[in-house]
Amino acid sequence: MASGGVYVMAGVYFGMTAQVTQLTGYLRMGGHLSVLGLICVTLEFYLAFTWRDKGGGRSEIWGQASLTVGVEVAFFSTSVTLSVERRFAGASGDPTLEQVMDEDDWEAYCLAYAQDPS
Repeated sequence: MASGGVYVMAGVYFGMTAQVTQLTGYLRMGGHLSVLGLICVTLEFYLAFTWRDKGGGRSEIWGQASLTVGVEVAFFSTSVTLSVERRFAGASGDPTLEQVMDEDDWEAYCLAYAQDPS
């Protein structure tokens, strides 16, 4: 009559070379359901994140996710996949004083603490 199944997989990868350190993890899960051998529905979800240290204070994080839905009815089948990926570049260190304060602000700051020579 009806049959189905589910699965869950997860994994972690760590790699390190002289220039790059990387940590990746993923989760994949899905399942399927078949009714009378005529109708079958499948579903799969995938999620992964990676952190990479490029050295010199530079790092980045990115992740991706996808959801796939498939339907089979007799001799017809179709599937749809929705995917998204996001990337975040890490800072290359703390900002310099020049990056956070312009010349006029610096002068006002110095004058606020300057002693009156009189």
